[in-house]
Amino acid sequence: ASTVTAMREAAHDYLYAVANSNAMNDRNYATPGWVRTLYTVDAVLAVLLVLLEAAVVASYIRKRKK
Repeated sequence: ASTVTAMREAAHDYLYAVANSNAMNDRNYATPGWVRTLYTVDAVLAVLLVLLEAAVVASYIRKRKK
């Protein structure tokens, strides 16, 4: 029980320090370019996977009707 209490206290101290630091005061934060690129690649891959799945299901349905 003392270990859990010590971990909770350490986490509290760390989060208090971050919340009161300049990290929370930077209002001009912009998403880095590599993050935007990663989001774009993820979105394109998601759309391609959905289209591929739709094509596979349509092919399966066409073959099953014959």
